Amino acid sequence: MRALTVAAAVLLVAICAQADWRVPECLPGSYMDSSSPHYKYCRPCPPGLYSNSVGAPRCKACDLNFAMARKEGMSRCDWCSDGATTENSRTCLTNIRLLCNPSDPGSEVCRKTTDRQFNTFATIPAGSTVRYRLERPAKLASITFLRKNDCCSDDVEDLKITLSDNSWCTISRENTKRWSTKKYVRMNHCTSRDYIEFFEVSTWKRSGSVTFREIQFDSL
Repeated sequence: MRALTVAAAVLLVAICAQADWRVPECLPGSYMDSSSPHYKYCRPCPPGLYSNSVGAPRCKACDLNFAMARKEGMSRCDWCSDGATTENSRTCLTNIRLLCNPSDPGSEVCRKTTDRQFNTFATIPAGSTVRYRLERPAKLASITFLRKNDCCSDDVEDLKITLSDNSWCTISRENTKRWSTKKYVRMNHCTSRDYIEFFEVSTWKRSGSVTFREIQFDSL
């Protein structure tokens, strides 16, 4: 009888130990990964998500304008600093002021599309280029084109962006549809590894002109 009792106790301890190993108490900043049918693991919350309780089954998304992609394993979300915004991404972005040099190509278009006036707009003629200078060197994270109301809402998707480091990318409906609305087109698929000082916008594909109201440059 004593031997049976000891054996049962050993078995119980083994089962409890196995159960504790399979169902860990994940700390804040992590969640319990139940993807395996046999074992459970604690994994850190990926950038943009957080957990603030022990044993969380999943991580929660940070709200708009919080520092979403700062690091993994966050137990809370911090505000983006210095007026930065997350907009539609998971990264704190800072809006960089754009400048127009009278000697640069398309300076008049540059001026009308950086004045932050709701009623002004400009057109890039077919085959033309407009240069926008940054107030300070920065890394490209996102460029947004505000559409002109009641006009030319589709042609904004046919643009080419050339950066001062000679890299370039194009805007098409396919690669901007996730982030774009009837009011704006946001380009998040093109970024720069290094700091740039200016970028150029030109027509691409189509032989027609491109009209928009405002352009915004966001940096990491």
